[in-house]
Amino acid sequence: MRRYACVATLALAIATSSADAKEADAGSIRYGFDTLLVPGDPAERTHTVDKKDVWFVGKAVPAGAVVLDAPVAIPKTKAVLEKGLPLSIATSSYFIACQQGLSVTAGLFGGGKAPVCLIDYDRDGVLDSWFRSSVATIWSEYHGNIQRDDIYPIGPIAATRLTPGQVDDLESWTMYALRYVGGRLTYCIGLSYTCLTNGPKIEPMASEQTVEFVGGEYGFALLADGRLNIRMIRDPHKMVFVRGGLVAPAP
Repeated sequence: MRRYACVATLALAIATSSADAKEADAGSIRYGFDTLLVPGDPAERTHTVDKKDVWFVGKAVPAGAVVLDAPVAIPKTKAVLEKGLPLSIATSSYFIACQQGLSVTAGLFGGGKAPVCLIDYDRDGVLDSWFRSSVATIWSEYHGNIQRDDIYPIGPIAATRLTPGQVDDLESWTMYALRYVGGRLTYCIGLSYTCLTNGPKIEPMASEQTVEFVGGEYGFALLADGRLNIRMIRDPHKMVFVRGGLVAPAP
């Protein structure tokens, strides 16, 4: 009797596992994008700036990327992804790589725009299908979910993964800037005041204070005219922006 009970339990477990797999296959695919912040090389070690002004600039690129080995025409659109185009690798259980800058029509009546993503849908290691992304491919604060019915075959696509060093050397997709805003150090998208996280709080005084942020160390002093004197003691490190926060890049 015990043997039959074990067999029945095993059969139930296999059936449950199979049902879970079918349910997963029928659902959507979750994906997101991490952004690598690569510090620039400051020409000057000391800066005098107005409060809120930019005093350090770096570039923002995908945390992982591939480049296309040949041009790819996207079916049902006029879009063509050129040879050598870098694509951001998504964080997902699937191999997904998406472009930035070129958009195709999307949404109800085609009134919106969306980046093009390529996906290894059959999981054999080769990109073979495409879809329209619902989230930005850089500075993305949210995950996307793509329904399987919205993924279209395109044929095998040859692409080469970039090494971490090659990713560091990519042309800037956007910039990031360090600022003193609202009494804190912060980093902002481009040269705008869209600032994504707050660093340490500072109350500048005539005597210099030192503070650490994103791996760097800086000296702050308040000048008589109300401007800030900022001294670069140690340069900031590379960091990865992951949906609203900063983490150190993987070794």
